[in-house]
Amino acid sequence: MTRKRHRGPIHNRHPSRVALIFAAACGGETVELEEPASAPAPAEECLEGSCFEAQLGEYTVGAYEEIEDVCLSVTLDNEEAMYVNAVTAYNDGAFHHSNWVWVPDDQWDVPDGAWDCTANDFTEIGGILAGGVLFAQSTQVWEETQQFLPNVTIKIEPNARIIASAHLLNATSETVHTSMNVRLGLVAEDEVETVLAPIRMTYLDLDIPAESDTDHGGRCEMSEIYESETLQDYEVKLHYVLPHFHDIGTGFELTAAGGDREGEVLFEHREGVGQQLGHTFPEPIDLTGTEGLNFSCLHTNPTDQSVGWGVGDQEMCVMLGFVDSAMMFEMWVGETVDTGAVGDTLTRTGECNILAVPFTD
Repeated sequence: MTRKRHRGPIHNRHPSRVALIFAAACGGETVELEEPASAPAPAEECLEGSCFEAQLGEYTVGAYEEIEDVCLSVTLDNEEAMYVNAVTAYNDGAFHHSNWVWVPDDQWDVPDGAWDCTANDFTEIGGILAGGVLFAQSTQVWEETQQFLPNVTIKIEPNARIIASAHLLNATSETVHTSMNVRLGLVAEDEVETVLAPIRMTYLDLDIPAESDTDHGGRCEMSEIYESETLQDYEVKLHYVLPHFHDIGTGFELTAAGGDREGEVLFEHREGVGQQLGHTFPEPIDLTGTEGLNFSCLHTNPTDQSVGWGVGDQEMCVMLGFVDSAMMFEMWVGETVDTGAVGDTLTRTGECNILAVPFTD
């Protein structure tokens, strides 16, 4: 089976806005975690042909230092396409968050290891347009595995490299020397059943007043643009989701939008950060009969200062997903248009902008 990425036109209901299909880089005060002494490397042997393992790079982070412009990379030297069923990332601490893409190895051709993103003109959107999305690290997690169902994969084209855009934060009084490592679980091409496309949902216009609970959400109706661009019935199956927020985030919910399944809960998380938040569904969720997805993020702000979108002491509301679909989707709420309250929780909603890119496998 051969599956190819189609680099067709980008269709955008709001062409003045271009967003990134990825879980965004993050910030915020650190969560107190019980941290291991060193990177917990996988125990099983990495066998050639079914596994690839490497270090992306090392970095030294000073006491109480925060760094937002670090890229780490490794060249894969793959003469054939790689079909990735699992990504395991493990580090020695101080990695607050990282977003990973794959790109052709003639792009950002710098020595493997850690380097300055800005000085080398790297942006996440540039990396995605050149190659594709691979992985996103949950906030402040030392080891994490993104594992799909058997024979379900992300495809990395031949002659590629992995680039991780990282946000580092050392909340201790001691200098930390850390590294980021990767292990890819691979599937032979003739065993691949599904190649997944990425989607992202983001609420950008966060407004979390002091001493308040908020619920920011959007309704993203994907079916119309899917059918108009593919000339096919709306057919999307959801395989994996990863919510992303910072320290005052308290929950995330994803529900079906439209049809008889309106409001059907597909995924929810009711705890904070500091743990693996990625979830692979035991059976892919077929969105047939719906018009798309509703998403919402819950935040509780105990401080006397309002909080908006951003790094540092600000917040985010993002979901990265992987789907079996003929289209990739980037969806975001850029402006709040309706406000209200449900009990003591303030609610904010706005129009969902949709950027759709053809994807063939």
